[in-house]
Amino acid sequence: MAIESLLNENWFELFSLPIRFELDMEGLEQKRKELLLREHPDHCQDSEGAKNKTAVIHQAYQMLRNPILRSEYLAHLLQIPNLSPNNTLNPEILEQTWKWREDMDAIGSVKAWASLKDQIQGVQASLMSQLAHWWHEFFASEGRLGECLVLYQTQASLKLLDKLLEDVDFQVWQASENSERRL
Repeated sequence: MAIESLLNENWFELFSLPIRFELDMEGLEQKRKELLLREHPDHCQDSEGAKNKTAVIHQAYQMLRNPILRSEYLAHLLQIPNLSPNNTLNPEILEQTWKWREDMDAIGSVKAWASLKDQIQGVQASLMSQLAHWWHEFFASEGRLGECLVLYQTQASLKLLDKLLEDVDFQVWQASENSERRL
């Protein structure tokens, strides 16, 4: 199933959840298990159809459990316009990311990598809080659009930081492997 058709479904409805950014993650997990049990190919006449349904349940679950994907999905579902699609990165975050990337060339120890990771995660937590606040304000105002650019910049910045953290995690792993070989 193409991502475009996935985005046009209401996954909150599938999981019997209210349409909002803050979710009961335990409720989401419980409903996922119920749906998978009900739609399991061993319990259905149409096992091929059941396989497709379970794949959709998994994809929808992944989308809803990840706050960045959930935010992007909400913006799509609620048709929140991106008024500046060519300028969706927060310039300060972009600049900081470049600085961190430059600093990565000089890092050699596991401790230094861990310190960098802590810094990135601190910025990421702040942005995640900003994202949650944006959605809280959106729903509190009954859907009146505020500064949409902030929403899209925050989402894009979080994705950028996720990629940077993946790179840092790889470097931490590589540095720890190298230090173990020396012993």
